[in-house]
Amino acid sequence: TITLEAINSDITTLRSPAGGNLTDCTTGNDDVSVVSFPCITNFPSLVVQFDDPNVFPSLQKIRFANLVTVGDISILNLPALISISAPLLQSAETQIVFVENKLLPKIDFPSLSETGGVVIGLNENLKKISLPSL
Repeated sequence: TITLEAINSDITTLRSPAGGNLTDCTTGNDDVSVVSFPCITNFPSLVVQFDDPNVFPSLQKIRFANLVTVGDISILNLPALISISAPLLQSAETQIVFVENKLLPKIDFPSLSETGGVVIGLNENLKKISLPSL
């Protein structure tokens, strides 16, 4: 499972003296605006659950450049989110969920051809939903 809390924990570890890799990074977690996962490709048991607006309140973009198969994607209540990208995603075994992402203007999964369900609701700025392969 990938969660915002787990990403936050990794960043905190890297900033700590023991991790030492981000000691020159002085920004807070509220400055994280993009998370990207270019190396995740086929992972049918993976659950992506981003649902805590307090962890990264400025998170605007989520990218899965090479993701083809996933178990579940739930993107909930991210107040700054304006983009989710998974152009190669073909299968979400359980479901994909987008709820209460107030600034998200579009949902576009051009390759998604198989899923257990799609839940989309309460996205105030949503103008376009494109799932052409479903």
